[in-house]
Amino acid sequence: LGSALVKLAGELYEAECYQEAEQVARAGSGLAGDSDRLQVAAWQIRGRVRALWGRFERAEVLLRKAHKLASESPVVSRSERAQIEVDLATCLRFSESYNESNHFMEEAFDVLAEQVPKAQALVVQCCLALGRLAAGRFEEGLKTVERALGHLEGEPPSGYKSLSLMYLARVHMWKGDARTSLELMEQAWTERVPETYLETVVLAAYVDAHLLAGAARQAEESARELLTSLPPELETLGHLRLGLALLLQRRFIQAEFHLRLAEELGNDYLARSQTWLIWAVEGLAELALLRGNLERGLKLSQQAHQLFELYRGESEDAVGSSRQLYRLSRVHARLGENDQAESLLEEARAARSTVLPGSLETVS
Repeated sequence: LGSALVKLAGELYEAECYQEAEQVARAGSGLAGDSDRLQVAAWQIRGRVRALWGRFERAEVLLRKAHKLASESPVVSRSERAQIEVDLATCLRFSESYNESNHFMEEAFDVLAEQVPKAQALVVQCCLALGRLAAGRFEEGLKTVERALGHLEGEPPSGYKSLSLMYLARVHMWKGDARTSLELMEQAWTERVPETYLETVVLAAYVDAHLLAGAARQAEESARELLTSLPPELETLGHLRLGLALLLQRRFIQAEFHLRLAEELGNDYLARSQTWLIWAVEGLAELALLRGNLERGLKLSQQAHQLFELYRGESEDAVGSSRQLYRLSRVHARLGENDQAESLLEEARAARSTVLPGSLETVS
């Protein structure tokens, strides 16, 4: 009976009946007995569903249990364990544990490259690409993306395809290519899986693509839609993007309200929103600069930089480092402190060149 239930749970998951899949997998887990393969499969399905719902802490617990048992069991194959590593890596990336995510993705990549559906392989490749780019491994990252691009043609709509397109769009955002990133995000939105956390993730990236393209009203519209779909612990993500969209429209009072709320919520849920908190402080710094309050802009820019340096050991984000230094350089230049501005600008260029050579203005 346990075997039949776990098999049914897998079929329900593939059919995108996620709540039913979780319930059946839970029942199957209780009847798995001494079968390591059944227990691993049940935990993996439950972990995947929790991740789709944005319940990353619980998803991580379930996927770690599945990975531990799979690693110890002689009946679970290396390719089956690699599938769990991909799920765990994806979950860890969403909760900002980038180093460990990259580790699991590297472990799984060679095993899965020729063994899984093309769209799923693309997710693995794009996750690897982002991790390598963020860590300054520019050539490796771009080669990974180029290899991944060939896997999209002819693939049917799926959550994997939507997520893959989103990752590719993120790479083009880093390159400052607004048009290509927006085109890819439009495709990702078309391919999305409705009513899952992945839909929320794709929508957040869609807002970012609009922001990069300067399409402030479209960004505002998408950000407001995003806010309606987020659980309380993730509302920072929505308020941040809405604040930035309003800032682009120079609607300062409304922008400040949402950016301050993003900062407050970012502090409340710091363990899972370090990046969003930093972005909120950056947004408040930009708001102060646009209002002509240079001293406050400098103070907030320094605060954002300090927060970034505090957490960068986990993220290894060279693009973020360049953005921080560039903003500080601009503030010092406007204050007439040209030597300090030039020194920071050189640091920004050095950080930028480790990841994406080219125009520095694209990181501002």
